[in-house]
Amino acid sequence: MKLTEIFNVLQGNKLHANKVIEDAQGINLISRKGSNYGIIKKIKPIQNVKIFEPGLLTFSPDGTVCSTFLQICPFYATEHVKVLKPKPELKLSLNDLLYYVTVLRSYAPLFNFNRSAITKFSDFLLPSPQEIPSWVEKLGHFYINKFKKLLI
Repeated sequence: MKLTEIFNVLQGNKLHANKVIEDAQGINLISRKGSNYGIIKKIKPIQNVKIFEPGLLTFSPDGTVCSTFLQICPFYATEHVKVLKPKPELKLSLNDLLYYVTVLRSYAPLFNFNRSAITKFSDFLLPSPQEIPSWVEKLGHFYINKFKKLLI
């Protein structure tokens, strides 16, 4: 299936990291960074700017190409980040989303040497939800429980 058959692709908030106010208790700001879940800082909430809900994927088509993360807290995204919202009718679990994170990251070698995935990523082929291996659900419970411990 094409990526766009599984996810609605949303544009980041068009925020610039150097033009926002940091706040240690604020909302995560996600960028094209390939580490720390893409989080570059926590910022004060901004009026009239949409805060993305937890449970969405963030994807970097350039910068650290194909870095993909499951966001477990509310967040803003910088301009060059794509936000992938699972289509509600597919009823994807957190384990399914983590599986798709891995699949999307596997495209990275195709875009080495400063090539951007911006024009191609909507056409990425992903396994359909029915093709997700059964072991994903079993193994995923281990990692989901670890996530929960981190949040408590």
